[in-house]
Amino acid sequence: MMRLFMFLLIVVLLPLASPVVAAELRCRVTGLFQPDRVDDLNRLVTTLADEPAGPLAGVQLQAIDYRTATVTFRYNADAPPYVNRSPQQVREHLDRALRGISRQSFKLFPIDEHPPPLQQETIAVAGLDCKGCAYATYKSIELLAGVDRATVDFAAGRVVAWIDPKQTDRETVITALSGAGVAFPSAESP
Repeated sequence: MMRLFMFLLIVVLLPLASPVVAAELRCRVTGLFQPDRVDDLNRLVTTLADEPAGPLAGVQLQAIDYRTATVTFRYNADAPPYVNRSPQQVREHLDRALRGISRQSFKLFPIDEHPPPLQQETIAVAGLDCKGCAYATYKSIELLAGVDRATVDFAAGRVVAWIDPKQTDRETVITALSGAGVAFPSAESP
């Protein structure tokens, strides 16, 4: 009798249970200026996703690609605040949450479906001796028009910027770095 009751209960309630509608969102991310920032981002999202009432509740970080500065999130499209939201609205929500909890060090942007051909510029820098110096250096060029992404390796003494040559050039990047107080070995001086 108990088995029959359990069977009927399952048969009646199973159709009422709504399946989770998982959705994915891929974005560009700024703030990945050195490899250990991948761990920082992963730790930040994972910690906040585990908080039931947190700004990233239920969000999973599926992938982080340091090389291309992209991330892929997975979320329940039927859960607040994602229900009936466009991918752009979901990205904006995740961006606000991520900016707030990272003190603006991580930001999300849409992926350009038709990116321009990029040119990689490697610039030797001097005097950087910590993650904070590397971050300040990165901040000086991360949002320059024409800079798609950048990395800073303070141990090796170099900045790598991927630029759209139609919008900016090496000299503009060096000028921005110099304006932020970044020193250069004598061969790179502007």
